[in-house]
Amino acid sequence: MTMIDAHQHFWRMAKGRHQWSPELGCILNRDFVPNDYRHECQLAGVEGGILVQSVNDSSETEEFLDLAAEDDSILGVVGWVPLSDPQAASEKIEQYLKLPKFVGIRHLINFETDEAWLLRPNVLEAIYIVDHYNLVLDTVPVNERQMRSVMTVADRCPTLEIVIDHLGCPPVNTRSWESWASLIEEAAAFQNISIKLSIGLNVISSWRWNTEELRPYTDHVLTKFGADRIMAASNWPVILLGGNYPEIWKGTTALLHDLDPTQRADVLSKTARRVFKLPSNAP
Repeated sequence: MTMIDAHQHFWRMAKGRHQWSPELGCILNRDFVPNDYRHECQLAGVEGGILVQSVNDSSETEEFLDLAAEDDSILGVVGWVPLSDPQAASEKIEQYLKLPKFVGIRHLINFETDEAWLLRPNVLEAIYIVDHYNLVLDTVPVNERQMRSVMTVADRCPTLEIVIDHLGCPPVNTRSWESWASLIEEAAAFQNISIKLSIGLNVISSWRWNTEELRPYTDHVLTKFGADRIMAASNWPVILLGGNYPEIWKGTTALLHDLDPTQRADVLSKTARRVFKLPSNAP
């Protein structure tokens, strides 16, 4: 069965964009480049991935789009534009759309001190522009206020495709449940929100991948969102803090064991293909 990785990153340390803390740097403080990723995909049986911005910097996006034009393993690029400046955001979007494989926008709201940053009037104006260009808004909320901001955007922009990263930050490392589960149920009520079956930095930095520990959380997401709004993703190379790439994909497919073949295909490739509008000749 075809597998598409809906979330992965590249970086070169010489660019100076990433500074990992000592407890993370032993694994992440090195270059992660397309050759590394293609090797991982071959080991895990993954066709390719969506390359997602990892810094709020347009130069990274431009670099990613250049890479994508030459690399078949990069199926799409979720880049960055300055959403706080609608005019500049529009100009950048028009520039990026001239290059192949540009599919969406993400701003690292998890690093903003204003937890309702998405709802600032200038940011909302830029988000309407993202919707106008039929692009995806990829989001990484890590707390309740950020999740509610994403839901407010979904309500105000009902034609905008929104993706929540990393299962909406499940508290698997603390075995908590109620608050996260309620937010997932609320978010799932918005039909223009999809979600990635993946694990983010704030969880994997203190938790080793364990499929059975994750299962109650993924089962809840599957129940509330349905397979056709869930996409499997690795968050490589960040996920290497808690597991290796083939292990993550083996665990992901195990989490989908009870689904029928159509539902498994949705989570493993078809949802990502539909939401990110991947061309029909993509793997």
